[in-house]
Amino acid sequence: MKMVNPLRKQFITMIAKLNSMKGTLLTFFSFFLFTFGNFAQTLLEEYTKAYPKENGVFLRKNETATISISKQGEPKIKILHDEERLFLNDNCKYYANGSVGFSSFTKLEDLEANVYVPNGEKFKKTRINQFDIEEEVDRNVFHDDFKQMSFIYVGLIPGGKTELKYEKELEDSHFFGSFYFSSYLPVKECIYTINTPLDLEIDYKLFGTNKDKVNYSTSVKGKVRTHTWTAKEMDASPFEDNAVNFRYFGTHLQVWIKSYKSSGETKYMYRNPADLYSYYRGFVKDVNIEAKDDLKIIADSITQGIESEEEKVKAIFYWVQDNIKYVAFEAGMGGFVPREAKLVCDRKYGDCKDMTSILYSMLTSQGIDAYYTWIGSRDIPYDYTEVPTVAVDNHMICAYNNGEKYIFLDATGKGINFGLPTPFIQGKQALIGKSTTEHEIVRVPIVASNVNTTIDTVYVSIKEDLVVGRGKVTYSGYSKMQLADYLSNISESEKEEFYVNGFKKGNNKCESKVTKERGLKKRDTPLEMEYVFEISDYLKSYEDELYYNPFLKKYFSSSNINLETNEVDHENRFQEMNNLVSYISIPKGYSVSYLPKNMEFSHSDFSASINFTTDEVTQTILLNINFDMSHIIFKAKDFSAWNEMIRQLNVAYSEVIVFKKNK
Repeated sequence: MKMVNPLRKQFITMIAKLNSMKGTLLTFFSFFLFTFGNFAQTLLEEYTKAYPKENGVFLRKNETATISISKQGEPKIKILHDEERLFLNDNCKYYANGSVGFSSFTKLEDLEANVYVPNGEKFKKTRINQFDIEEEVDRNVFHDDFKQMSFIYVGLIPGGKTELKYEKELEDSHFFGSFYFSSYLPVKECIYTINTPLDLEIDYKLFGTNKDKVNYSTSVKGKVRTHTWTAKEMDASPFEDNAVNFRYFGTHLQVWIKSYKSSGETKYMYRNPADLYSYYRGFVKDVNIEAKDDLKIIADSITQGIESEEEKVKAIFYWVQDNIKYVAFEAGMGGFVPREAKLVCDRKYGDCKDMTSILYSMLTSQGIDAYYTWIGSRDIPYDYTEVPTVAVDNHMICAYNNGEKYIFLDATGKGINFGLPTPFIQGKQALIGKSTTEHEIVRVPIVASNVNTTIDTVYVSIKEDLVVGRGKVTYSGYSKMQLADYLSNISESEKEEFYVNGFKKGNNKCESKVTKERGLKKRDTPLEMEYVFEISDYLKSYEDELYYNPFLKKYFSSSNINLETNEVDHENRFQEMNNLVSYISIPKGYSVSYLPKNMEFSHSDFSASINFTTDEVTQTILLNINFDMSHIIFKAKDFSAWNEMIRQLNVAYSEVIVFKKNK
């Protein structure tokens, strides 16, 4: 008897049934073609309805990191990235540029980028073949050999999709890892996975405004433990002028290896800041071991005749500021290891750690204790005590303790006064290397607003139809340094234009000119500028009354914050205090008929006040205006209060002094 193959029998039976259902199937296939044949159009309509205000959406944004132990006994990490974006309107052209970052620590492999364009009933796939390598340098980053593989998604149109896949291999697991769940477009679904050996321990911390949307789970299969973080329906992260760095509000993960087993032995990587310091100490332990006589000779000449240790430190700090040019040009481990101070001195240039090296060497040659110090700029929101990894810092400075406090010496900040930190490290934790085994974590102070002041004192008189005045403005602290830096980096013609037009007041018919300047290139002294001005067509009169608006500059009048388009915290470079004092001479033959009301608004992070007083003896009105911006992070929750302050200021600015002619 001939045996029938059971699979063949099933197939014959299925064909027979299909023949008997021909009419029904025709109806089904018609429905299928109508519904799914226009899949591209259906997809566009679906997501345009779901995200009416967005230019596109990440349909998926996934990454898998697999950690294994190499033959050399070190953690080896491979990362697979896979993402797909759908674009909903003509703004897709602004998203056509793509890039993937890599460095000497991160090997980029198997990069694939594709464009999918709607084509009738389906998408037409175009693979991108042209890639260019670009370098990217950050002035604050001292391990800055970062590069980008750049490309263009050619032919992208509304309803089109992009796909990006790549593999990365980390050369050093100390630089693992971070992952962002939110992005510049909304994210439909996001999955981040880490596969590890069972005896490898990781730790992590979530950051961002929507971290509660991220779910974590773990499972074990065989000898592999899998950690999974998933997030769905992540809103697009806003991008705003003056906003804090994306890392402050973008939902993301920082993850690191705490320990692992190698040949049966437990090895530790990042359990705490002490482990991080041990890693960093390896970069400086062999630098400047031998004293260099020629460097000591230079340091001796700089400090000759100076008795105070702190004054010696100041003199050496200023010498390095003036004589060593900051240049960022690092690659590989050279981005972490300082060069020998002698080489830096001979070259007359170096990056932040090179400038730290020469400061350290010169100070110790004078018997002064100085310390290598690692620190992050303010665009990094992490502390060493919460994320004990290299992700926390991107800068190196020198620290000196005067017996009462640490003074942070950052010679990359040209024009920074001794005793002040550079503005971009205020409030950050500093990792200070005290010895081969000891370290100290100290938070850099935020410089108080009353150190960074602008005081503008004006004497005003009314001469017939003109408002005539003279003034002196004094800049101190960061306020002086910011203006001095600006004036030092513009052309002579631009500087002359500043001196002529920088102090205009009242209206556009004002003529002004700086007459004296003091302290521009002098350290540790304020910058003073004296000026004169004359305003025509400013006064108003009616019968026997003269109307004068005393607010010749309406500070912050246009600084209202749009609450609909500003959702995240803003950043201020430094705290500051501004004071405008006006002495207004009462015109001869007139008396004061009306004086505007005083105004005061007080908030913990900002305040404004306007105060009028009259001196009958000198026939002078004194107007005192004060602004105190006592924040470097401007919280979004305080924007409404700020707007109320601006509203009150503008009400006050609309007031005038009324002078009435004496009878």
